[in-house]
Parts: sequence; C-alpha cells; structure tokens
Amino acid sequence: MQNRILLLIAYLLFPVLLSAQNKWVTKGNLYSDNYLTVDIQYLVSQDGCGPDGSPSYFRYHIKRISGKRNYYINWRFDFFNCQNELKTQLNSLHIVKESKVGFYAPERNSFLAKRMSNYANAIKKSEDLPEVGNYKPVSTISMEPLTLSGNKSLTVGESTTLTLVGGSLGTGARWVWHEDNCDGRVIGQGASLTLTPVRTMNVFVRAEGQQVSPCTSAEVVVKQTSLAPSAITGKQNICEGEKDISLSVSGGRLFGQAKWVWYSGSCFGEKLGEGPSINVSPTRTTSYFVRAEDGDQVSACANMELTVNLKSASASGIEGVSMVPYGGQTSLKLTGGYLAPGAKWVWYTGKTGNLQYAGSGSTLNTDALFANEVFSVRAEGSCYQTQLVSKTITVTGKPSVQAASKGYGGKKSTFFINAGVNFNETAEIGKNNNYLGTVGYGGRLGGYLRAKFTAKNTKASFQTV
Repeated sequence: MQNRILLLIAYLLFPVLLSAQNKWVTKGNLYSDNYLTVDIQYLVSQDGCGPDGSPSYFRYHIKRISGKRNYYINWRFDFFNCQNELKTQLNSLHIVKESKVGFYAPERNSFLAKRMSNYANAIKKSEDLPEVGNYKPVSTISMEPLTLSGNKSLTVGESTTLTLVGGSLGTGARWVWHEDNCDGRVIGQGASLTLTPVRTMNVFVRAEGQQVSPCTSAEVVVKQTSLAPSAITGKQNICEGEKDISLSVSGGRLFGQAKWVWYSGSCFGEKLGEGPSINVSPTRTTSYFVRAEDGDQVSACANMELTVNLKSASASGIEGVSMVPYGGQTSLKLTGGYLAPGAKWVWYTGKTGNLQYAGSGSTLNTDALFANEVFSVRAEGSCYQTQLVSKTITVTGKPSVQAASKGYGGKKSTFFINAGVNFNETAEIGKNNNYLGTVGYGGRLGGYLRAKFTAKNTKASFQTV
C-alpha cells in the first residue's frame, strides 16, 4: 500500500519531543546540499505484527538549513508487511525557508512491518509533490509464506491445489515445494501446487535463490477408502438367446476388505454377484451396476445398459405377378416377417448354391426378363439370417425364329415375325386392342419393324442392325 505523506515544516510547527529518543536509530542521510542536510530515523517495532504489537515509526532530523529556498524531497522505503509481502510507502518532505534545525515527525508516520527491506530509495528533489506511478518494490530478501490455503482433507483419488498466502520472492528467487521435510524430494515449483496424493503427506515450500527462506508447511490428510469404478466393460448389444455375456469392472480400486458387488436394475437393485467380473444371460434389455462395498462403506456405482435385440423373422411370402411378357419388368413386394435392429431384407436371383444379388429393401423392381427367373428374399444382419422365401416369374411370348431362303449375294438370311399383347403398359393390360408386332430379317444386313396397334393410335419403329 502506498501512502502519500506530506510534511509541511514551517516556523508554526514545534519540534517533536520524545522521551524515548535514544530508541530512534538514524538510517542515513536522506538529502544534503549546500543549504540543507536531512537524516532519516526509524523506531522499528520488534513485534509489529503480534496481537499486542506496536507499529513502527519514522521521522526526519534536520541537521542544517540556511533558509535560502523551499524544497520538496520525494522518496520511498520498502518493507515486509504482516503477510510477509513486500510493500512500498511513498513520502514527500516539504521544507520551507522558515524551517528550523530539529526533529520532525509527519502527521502519519506509522506503519506495520515485520521486517524492513530498505530505509530510503528513489530520493529526488522536486518543485512539487511526486507522481505516484507504478513503482514495484524489489528486494534481495525473500520472506516465507504466512500459510498455505487449499483443501487438506482428501479421499484417495481426489486432487487438491495448495496456494501460498503471503510471502515474497527476492531477486532471482523462486518458490520450491518439497515432500515430507524442508529438504525432501522436490515435487513442484511456483506459487501453487496441484497434487493427487495416495497417502497422508507433509508438504513444504520455501523461497530458494541467492538465499533460502524458512519453510512453510501443511499436512494433507488422505482418507484411505475404496475408489469407485469408472466404467463397466463388455458387450453393449446382443441378440436374443445369447448367454453368458461377460461384464468386467474398469478403473477404481479396492481398499482393505472391500469387494466389488454387482446389481441389476439400479445401484440398490437385485444383487447378482461379487467379483471383478460377472456373466449374465439377459432375455430383455437390462441395466447393470457395480460398486465397491466394505460393510456400511460403499462407493458410487458404475453402470451400463445391455441391449437385447430380437431375432429377425422370415417373410411369409412375396406379392407380385407370376408371369410377364418377353422383355417385361415387374415389381415384387415381401409380406410378413420382422427385421431386428441393424438387419435388412436382401433379394437374390437364381437357385440355392448359385444366388446372385439383386437388391435390398422390402420391394424389388426387376430388370427386363427374357427367361424364367427365381427371385428370393431373406433378412440379413447381426442377429439372425432367416430362411429364403422364393417366387418364380414365368416369361411368356418368347419370339419364334424361322430360317428363310437365300438372301442377297447368295448369303443365308433369317426372317422372323412376332406378335402379342403388350403387357409393358400396365394401363392397357387386359384390353384386346393393345398389341405389339415385330417383323425382321438378318443376313449381311438386317433390321426389324415393330408396330404397336391400339384403338387410339399406331406406333412403329425401324432399326438397322
């Protein structure tokens, strides 16, 4: 804390008379020139920070003055307060021409200090009062912390941060933390220390550098109890019917006679067993819990939900037409069945032993069919692969082919004709006016003519191949 103390010494002020004058100690010359000499004196208390202690004081001793001019003498002194923190006090001595030789005390000349760092510094003659500024006191002296703050009563596994209260570092010094005694193993540096002790321990800290300060210590008491588990490891998803699923404790620690105890439903639910692991065979989704127990002392629980997925059920059938025209397409849809979570319906063509993937989903749109085909579907996934359900699609109206006589240039040629109901336009199925006819030939050159006849219009196309 910085205090601006102004002393106006004029002929109106009387010299200070102190009966205990012999206790004052001169600490050097504060200022001296051709017209003025001023010393600084201190009365330093030996118990300034005790419950019945007294403050320290300072005063000026004007030893010589000519009365030629007025002065402002601005200066500072540094001291360690009752928290062992380094502080500075800013002072200003105002001397006027009429001042006399003698001892003079400013109006506020007391301060509480445990120890002085210096008695006068930054002394300047000025024409006015000083600017306070941002002066930071510096000392080569280190003072130990008053105490250490932080949680000092822990349960095993807990952490704490100890922080210095008071204290001051001298130039080039640093705070060093030791274990068990003042010269024990170094466990940290800085104004605070975070630790997770596994046993009760004594922590010491001191300033170390050009000089070593006394130590300040604290006892950190660690209560030895079991440490709660952090998790349960094992499968979290199983299929219906799976048995003997192993669950294990992860993390935590047992102390003394404690043991791991397992429960289902809740931390205080149905007891299942004891030990670091357990086998379970749930028929439905169940939550499992485990904790450390030693008589009435119990830890927090770790828990896990084990999901039981039902098996997929086979489809009961496949909906859709059983016949399509040559080159026609159709849509198939499965009926019945059940998909377990994560499973899907998969379609195949061909017979068992030579299945070809055709698609997935509850429906399938076929490609153009030019021959009879078997379509099958089943559920596939993590929990169960069902039996195949199949349906045969018959292709009708296959084209007839006849050999023709010799063609152009003596080369053989082929002539074909085909006609039938066009089933590709579903809106016209069942109507007698929806026909499609194709006439073609083949040889060195070939082509075909296709015509569609309806009551509404006639469409034809020709392509050379």
